[in-house]
Amino acid sequence: MAYQLAAFKVPDIDNEPLRQYAPATAERAGLQAAIAQMKKELPYEVPIVINGKHVKTGKTAKQPIPSDHASHLCTYHEADEATVAEAIKGALAAKAEWEAMSWHDRASIFLKAADLISGKYRYKLMAATILGQGKNAWQAEIDAAAELIDFLRFGVKYVEELYAQQPPKNSAGVWNRVEYRPLEGFVLAVSPFNFTAIGGNLPAAPALVGNTVVWKPSPAATYSNYIIHQILTEAGLPAGVIQFVPGPPPEVVAQCISHSDFAALHFTGSTFVFKKLYIDKAKNAGGEILCGGTADDSVGYFVQPTVILTKDPKSTTMVEEIFGPVLTVYVYDDDKYEETCKLIDTTTAYALTGSIFSADRAALIKASNLLRNAAGNVYLNEKCTGAVVGQQPFGGGRASGTNDKAGSINLFYRFVSPRSVKEGFVGLEDFGYPSNLM
Repeated sequence: MAYQLAAFKVPDIDNEPLRQYAPATAERAGLQAAIAQMKKELPYEVPIVINGKHVKTGKTAKQPIPSDHASHLCTYHEADEATVAEAIKGALAAKAEWEAMSWHDRASIFLKAADLISGKYRYKLMAATILGQGKNAWQAEIDAAAELIDFLRFGVKYVEELYAQQPPKNSAGVWNRVEYRPLEGFVLAVSPFNFTAIGGNLPAAPALVGNTVVWKPSPAATYSNYIIHQILTEAGLPAGVIQFVPGPPPEVVAQCISHSDFAALHFTGSTFVFKKLYIDKAKNAGGEILCGGTADDSVGYFVQPTVILTKDPKSTTMVEEIFGPVLTVYVYDDDKYEETCKLIDTTTAYALTGSIFSADRAALIKASNLLRNAAGNVYLNEKCTGAVVGQQPFGGGRASGTNDKAGSINLFYRFVSPRSVKEGFVGLEDFGYPSNLM
């Protein structure tokens, strides 16, 4: 039984300071040492983790190093049907005790995990992201360190605020209150290859509000995600609350969502699990390659930064999402500003981010209004990358998602089911309606 003998307030939360990794600095040396150590020990063996126990099915797959695909960062065991079933069973079994744990104890686990990432595991987690997901030091610092830390710390802050949202009025002799119950069943978290922070936040957010989770990491981010699971375990997360289940995406996901106790899917990824595009389609469609335009996979998966000039606003690279260094430019006519805004709004199915640059305030206002539903995050005279937790809640609509806004309180509404409670203190002595009396 959990006891909470005071109304606790979580510590003040602020964004994690970013380290710069300039030459001859301690952080640069620390990160270089972590990368060298990781290279010396690879490939790692990653198990499935169910109810705190390591499970090895013997059926394995490899996570290659994108910059040197002859080497691989880890070999991971893939879950089979029986293993996934056991993970679901264990998550459901762990649910009652986890849900009943006092809020301050749940919060402490995730705050400790954030501190472990900030210090003890910072360079190790960054090294796994650099080697396994092809990021440079600055990208890994923003993603695997700062953003993940912010997701955990601000998540605690937002859940505290959520729980504090209570009915503003009570009648005489009555106390009204609201409970924010976790969902019935288990949550499936399916995380992407490109952001370690999102990988950690997808299972952590629903777990914060008392849900238990089956976590299927991306094959291309398995090792960094496994380190996050180890960190959560060290921080005190009870066995079974987050089950770590790598494996083939279609089979694992299908088995989970068809289960009678499946409660919710927390997913980030491309609209299609894999879409091959790299740049020939653009050339064939008449696009002019201004720079770059080549790729080389002889050693690693390298694509030159590429700028394409197109005269067709609905050409392939203008319409489809591209996870690569490819920018397509379309020059619009000055006298067709409004038409161009409408074209942007209807050209693609996605609605995630967009930037509008103008020195003319009226032009900014007009474009912002015309493109109101074209992006969940819009930037005025700012680049459209680098949304910060607690500052720019991130998410998009249409084919980009359900706009839940990771990094804000909005996300947590998805994983709770409110229950209104009205308690009377004086008894039901009169329950008649005067208007019905003769």
